[in-house]
This record gives sequence, structure tokens and C-alpha cells, in this order.
Amino acid sequence: MYKLFFYFFCLILFSHGVCAAESDFRKAMKQEQETVELYRALMTKALAEDRIDDLKSIVKEAESFQKNARAYPVFYDMEKMLLSYFVKDYEFLSNVDSVKDFVKHGHYYDPFRDLLYAKLKALINSGKLKESLKDVENESDRAFIYLFLRGCFESKKTMTPLVEKYKLQVTKRKQLTYLVRRFWFRKEFDLEHFLAASVGGGLVVPFGSLSDKVNLGGAMDVAVDYMSDKHFYEGFLLINGSGVVNPDSLQFFDIGLIFNYGYRFFKKKYLNLYGYGSVGLGFDGLNASEEEKKNGDLDLPSQVYPSLGAGLIADVFFTEVKKDGNGSLHGIRFRAGVKNVWAHNALKASGARLFVSIAWIVHQHWEAPAKFDYSFRENWTE
Repeated sequence: MYKLFFYFFCLILFSHGVCAAESDFRKAMKQEQETVELYRALMTKALAEDRIDDLKSIVKEAESFQKNARAYPVFYDMEKMLLSYFVKDYEFLSNVDSVKDFVKHGHYYDPFRDLLYAKLKALINSGKLKESLKDVENESDRAFIYLFLRGCFESKKTMTPLVEKYKLQVTKRKQLTYLVRRFWFRKEFDLEHFLAASVGGGLVVPFGSLSDKVNLGGAMDVAVDYMSDKHFYEGFLLINGSGVVNPDSLQFFDIGLIFNYGYRFFKKKYLNLYGYGSVGLGFDGLNASEEEKKNGDLDLPSQVYPSLGAGLIADVFFTEVKKDGNGSLHGIRFRAGVKNVWAHNALKASGARLFVSIAWIVHQHWEAPAKFDYSFRENWTE
């Protein structure tokens, strides 16, 4: 019985202690919140009256308080950085390591925040911000602070031309890299990665024993290309027909379904040159006139065979990709190549054929994020 009473008594004491501790914590948090509100009210008054020296003192005290604060920071978001401008702490603002990791969470929507943002926004809109930074001796720091402060209020669309305009003044590598990464964005047509399609026609010249059996012939080709950097990948369909020497009423046909891999070895504004090798399948045989087909049964053999070859391509363009265009590029493609032909079943002959063609070609480019060109900067200051 005594033990039970003792345990009950201890529980009461413990509960009382917990309640007292909780009460003390609430009081501490309430006092911390009131102190934050006081600092922000004092800074609002000093900023509104342009009492910069007083503002510096208050900010210094507030920063010291914030280091030990448990739950209520004095400064949120970009407030500390914007205040650095008003108290003329340009060393802080020009240091990339200082400004790159500002706290983004939380907001105080109160007179201090409203005044801080409104005053700086007014300076930007009036064009006086740049003039107000004349005390910053280093040109790179001055340009960086100007662009950084504007970037806190303006979109990348507005900031992109500004970064390009002031890039010569920003001579410190970390500063320019930071400005580009955070405020600069431009899209442009990717000239090194695109799709293309072409349709054309030409001539085929047979070689080897095949040349004793068939004459010169005409050809049609259709191609779909993908270009990646200087590498060229192409699906190629080549169809050609040639008259057979004897009997002359028959015609030899050959169809090639080919994959070409090539490399661009020359490029100018209106001219690209490629070399390529090819591998695929060929299908050939004989065709007869409709009248011969009516007059009797004909055994016209055909066959499928592996196809190998190589060639050269020259693309000549008479349009160019424009920034405000749709990314299409039109031109003429000249092609010359050689391909093996196996026609043992059809003609008891084989060999190769040289083909030349001319085609209409269209390149389709797409927009992609551009890379900032740092080549203008040969020397950096750190």
C-alpha cells in the first residue's frame, strides 16, 4: 500500500515538472517571436527614414540574435542579401559563396518585407540602381551586384540579354559562371543533331560480268537520316531498273534496303560533305513485258543477297536556319556510290554498280538549350 502511494506521489511530481517545462518553453518561444517582431519593426523604421548607420547596428544585433534562435529567424528568403545592399555591405554581395545559398523557405508578410522589396524595386524601375553602385571600386564586383540584384526581381527572359551585355565587365570566373547558371537561358536550333529526308533519282552503271548482261539504267532513292554531331546514320532505299541485252524484252531490276553509316568531314554554311559505308539486303530479278507474260509461261527467277557498298554525299543548301524560323533547311543532295550486285539466279552474272543521283533534301532542326560561349574571355581575374 505504501509503495503504491509512493509511485502515485512521484507521478504527480513528474507531471508537474513536465507541465512547468512546457510552460517555460512556450514562454521562451513567445519571447523569441516578440523579439523578432521588434527587430523587424526597428529595421522598418530605420530603412524608411534612411538612417543607414542605425540600420547597420540593428542588423548586426539581429544577426547575432538569429544565430541562437530556436524557431523564429529574423531574416527570410532574400532579405539578408537585399539588406546588404542598403547597409552597403558590397563585399558580401559580390561574393558568390555568400549569395548562392540563401534560404528560400518561409516568408514574413509584414511592413519590413514590403518596404525592403519596394525600395529596391523602385531603384531598379527608375534606373538609379546602377548609379547607386558607383562606390564599388572593382568593375567586376559592381557589374555582378547590379545583375544579381536585378535578377532577384526579374525573369530569365529579361536577364538573359543583360548578362550578355555586361559579360565583358564581369571578369571573375565564379561570378560570371554563377550569373549564367542562375539568370541566363537561351534556346537555339541545334545544328549538330537533326533529322533529314530526301527523294531523288539518277543513273546506274553496271560493272563486272553484270555489264555484259544489262545496260545503263535509271534509279530512284528515298532516304531518312539522323545526324549526331559529325556522325551520319541513314536508312536508304534504292530502286533501279536496267534493260537486259538479250533478250531485250526483259528488264533487270534491283532493290536495295540499306543502312548507311557515315562521317561529315567538311562543313561550310551552305555545303556539307560526307563519306559513308553501307550494309543491307538486295533483292533482284527479271521483269517481262505484259505481252510476253500473255504469250506463255515465263520462269523469271529472283534472289535476295547481302548488300555492301560505300559512297560520297554532298549537300548544297540554298536556305539557312533562322532564329525566328521553324528550323527547316532545304537543299540539293548529290550522291555517288558503289554497291555489289549478285544476280546468279536471274542472269548468271554478278558485279557491282556505280550510281549517281540528285535529290531534294530537307533538314529539320529542333530548338535546344544553348550553351553560353565563354570563348571571349581568355584571362580571368579571381
